[in-house]
Amino acid sequence: MALLKSARDSLVSYLKPKVRDLGAALLHRSSLLDPARLARDKLTIATFHRVLPERELIDYPMPGISVTPEELDWLLRLFTKHYTVGTLGEMATRFTLGDRPEKPLLAITFDDGQRDNYRHARPILAAYGAHASFFVVADATEHNETLWHDRVAYALANALRAARVDANAFLARLGVAADAPDLVHACVARIKLMTPEERGSTLHDLESLAGGPRRTAWDGMMSWGELKQLMKSTGGDENTSGEKQKGNDKKNQDKNQTETQTQTQEQNHTNNGKGPDPDKGNNGNGNGNGKGKNK
Repeated sequence: MALLKSARDSLVSYLKPKVRDLGAALLHRSSLLDPARLARDKLTIATFHRVLPERELIDYPMPGISVTPEELDWLLRLFTKHYTVGTLGEMATRFTLGDRPEKPLLAITFDDGQRDNYRHARPILAAYGAHASFFVVADATEHNETLWHDRVAYALANALRAARVDANAFLARLGVAADAPDLVHACVARIKLMTPEERGSTLHDLESLAGGPRRTAWDGMMSWGELKQLMKSTGGDENTSGEKQKGNDKKNQDKNQTETQTQTQEQNHTNNGKGPDPDKGNNGNGNGNGKGKNK
């Protein structure tokens, strides 16, 4: 029975994304979900977190909040074809003033200010002349600190490999079932509900199980220099509130974010290969992968 259940689960896992993508492609071709009709009186916000190539994605323990550069390219091609794309501030202002262009308004945002946004998202945005808003965790940027959810993800992945029994006991204390479909996201969801003090203590315990804080060599936050280069190379405007917080003692990172707006220009269209055909419908899944949120 266990073997049959395992085979069934594997088949479902294999077929589910294919059925989803096929359904999305059929709906797209049918024009039933034409943005010009459905989103005309809405401000749509597409939110991204990580942009990681496959070689890095295999080492990242929270793939559900990441897209590959090829997927981001596909999404931007779709967005710029069907929407008027811009920063959150620009699109919100136009929407508030009653602007309803033929191609509906869509704002693109990137959360957290991770280095991969600079390395992988910036050139793709430039290729499409797309504007985006980046929300930066100022203290983490200052000290190149791993964000708490990534600390949880890396530590849990390592603990499950190095000390499975102790890791399962830790999960049980959190109220997370050891057979949960996605242990990392379930663990992050529980810890997110904690106070900063409780979160810090829990992280300490988890990282102790994992042999200490760890992250992959390629991971990290954008530096202030990279943020300035981002603004300089794209002609954008930077909200300076993040810089004013430099040197502060560490506070709750969730409350310490600042918006950085990048306006990518047409002259930056260099060395950007195009991804898959837009008829392949993926990553509009509402899990941080280019999710569309209508307001």
